[in-house]
Amino acid sequence: MDISVVVPTRNRAKDLEKFFCSLTKQSMEQEKYELIVIDNGSTDETKKVCEKWERIIKNFRYVYDDNPGLHIGRNIGYQKSSSDLIVFADDDIEVIPTWLEAIYNGFNKHEDVVLIGGSDIPKFEEEPPQWVDGLWHNLSDKEDERILVDYSCIMLGEEEKEITPYYVFGCNFAIRKWVLDKTRGFHPDGMPDELLCYRGDGESFVSNYIVQNKLKALYIPEASVYHAVSKQRMSYKYISKIAYRNGISTAFSWLRKGKIIGLKCQIWKRKFGRYIVKGRLSELELIKINEQIKGMEFLLINYRKYKKVQEWIQRSDYLGKNGVIPYEKCNS
Repeated sequence: MDISVVVPTRNRAKDLEKFFCSLTKQSMEQEKYELIVIDNGSTDETKKVCEKWERIIKNFRYVYDDNPGLHIGRNIGYQKSSSDLIVFADDDIEVIPTWLEAIYNGFNKHEDVVLIGGSDIPKFEEEPPQWVDGLWHNLSDKEDERILVDYSCIMLGEEEKEITPYYVFGCNFAIRKWVLDKTRGFHPDGMPDELLCYRGDGESFVSNYIVQNKLKALYIPEASVYHAVSKQRMSYKYISKIAYRNGISTAFSWLRKGKIIGLKCQIWKRKFGRYIVKGRLSELELIKINEQIKGMEFLLINYRKYKKVQEWIQRSDYLGKNGVIPYEKCNS
């Protein structure tokens, strides 16, 4: 098998239909890739949708595991993959026809590249409000190089180039399998609200490994996807939710290194910095900073209070049974 496609999913049957449909239009022959769908406890029509597409897409594997967390799906898919090249995709993307072929050719052409991504283009369900445009940040003086972090979207232009691995988002994350062997898979991510104290830094940990070991990441425009942005996501409430979770992920990284004092300093710096620039911040920017601080404080409180949270954060890896949450609800 030339390449493995891993798609964790939960209760997004309609989105999966769109993804599968776009996958059938690939320029790469179906015989050359496998599709592994990890159902993370769906209660909608996900299984029926997969059963339907199993008859259409060759080398299709459906795996059900209701242990909560996006890392469960990613790590199961990584361990079950048959190829040395793995593409992790979100269930709410649609891929362009050259997606898989461009990734495969990119890895073969550049043996020193370990991570490949494309543009993750937002596909808004409806016309976004004006404030959403203000969330874009320019990455250079070129108009077509910008990032929309809150929706995991990025535009990197029409030219192939080496990039920081932090510009390769989890919704479109192609990697050499041996890197995951080194990192022991992914850290926790995508937790339900009542288990947020078990959230980690997800694929960022893998990206950090790539940076620390001076490995290369590559941008290929032909490996781009469209990332759905529903109308429910275009609200201050959703942006606040994402900022809060990002704060938790930041705290996880500090606590995993055992740097409690460092985390406290980061919290203090953000609080102090918030007041210094308060008059120059928009309402939404201030909300995001406040929520990030709350998320960091939330995990610090739970880390101090619960031994299970401490043990979870310090696990050597989150593969197999080691990735199953201790099921003790968090202190809100």
